[in-house]
Amino acid sequence: VNRVSGTQDPRKGRIVIHGWFNEPETCWFGPWDLEKGSSTPGTGTRMETLDAALQPLVETLGTGEIGRVMGYLAVKLEIDTDGLVEEVMAVCDTLQADWDDFRGIIGYDEADRPVMEDAVSDVRLTAFETLKELVFEPGPE
Repeated sequence: VNRVSGTQDPRKGRIVIHGWFNEPETCWFGPWDLEKGSSTPGTGTRMETLDAALQPLVETLGTGEIGRVMGYLAVKLEIDTDGLVEEVMAVCDTLQADWDDFRGIIGYDEADRPVMEDAVSDVRLTAFETLKELVFEPGPE
């Protein structure tokens, strides 16, 4: 790392962090046995359940129905002891609309006011709705 010189006043300085502290990956916390299956028929481990649920989401996002976005969205799922997703929370969200794909007015409301595309909100909502519907095998009390 090269030494940086300049002001010693932190109010006039800046910090830049490049890269990840570690590779993005799925992390499981709590008393969940990752080898156990899901309560959804025809699925295997919890990772397979998650992968199977995300596949239609990825396909939906790739259809072009929702405007393109750029960035990173990491979410945290709170799973209750019944295996239901209790809460979906964004822990890192840098999504921004891809202005090369901006569509402007996409329709009109009941009062004939223009409805503007909001690709970032559409992607967030689609992801959160998909994840909220996941069902895992019930966990230990």
